[in-house]
Amino acid sequence: MKNFTWINGEILSYLDAKINVNDRGFLLGDGLFETMRVVNKKIPHLRLHLSRLEKGCSTLFFPCPEKILLKKGIEEILKINVITNGSLRLTITRGDGPRGIIPSGDTNLTIILQVFDETKTILSPIKLGISRYLRDGRSPLSVVKTTNFLPSILSRIEAKNKNYDDALLLGQTGSIAEATAANIIFLKNNILVTPPLLDGPLPGTSRGRLLKAGLCKEISVKPEELPSMQGAWLINALSIAPITAINKLSIRQSPRKEKIIKDFLFSDIK
Repeated sequence: MKNFTWINGEILSYLDAKINVNDRGFLLGDGLFETMRVVNKKIPHLRLHLSRLEKGCSTLFFPCPEKILLKKGIEEILKINVITNGSLRLTITRGDGPRGIIPSGDTNLTIILQVFDETKTILSPIKLGISRYLRDGRSPLSVVKTTNFLPSILSRIEAKNKNYDDALLLGQTGSIAEATAANIIFLKNNILVTPPLLDGPLPGTSRGRLLKAGLCKEISVKPEELPSMQGAWLINALSIAPITAINKLSIRQSPRKEKIIKDFLFSDIK
């Protein structure tokens, strides 16, 4: 993490940056976040992230911050932290509120911008274990990136305890949904496919770009179909990781298809 944080228009040192103990994001997970890649002091596909954020705010019934404010804040925090390449997290909560579940009539958002050093974009091959936690694609919250991340946290902990790198969550449909912090892409019958939203995946920005470009199709994948997969990858805004095994099943590799995904998603990386 870099030295400075942006909170509601004020730039503070990392040690001085604080939120109110009554903040509903802290107490109840009543908030949203976006994680974005920083390349050459810019946010690629910022419009996609802000569009998803706006939809999330609508779902959670609180106002979305002005895009001009957010863009100005992003510019300021990147400049003061002297970051060229890395990542940025935007967190928005409903802000302070009275005790209890129902928020007050007045919404006083807490908006936080944090930046982080550059990490690898092409990750080492990983092994996944299938989690006991499920995603519900029928729920409005399944398409919202909220600050309540317990199913993913617990899935990742349990996967690590079993010597897997990450966990794969199924949907209520019984089909595969996603990993704990990434969408999944399969190579099925020589076609790149990803689970449809009904199966429970978050509509990730990288996933959306592949679909829009026609490089990938939405098709359900059942766990019993995994032996026939010709390749599999985890993708998000920051990285791509080839999957070599799910539970004890080895997954075949396809370097050619992997290069197509990588070149499309991260062509701005030199």
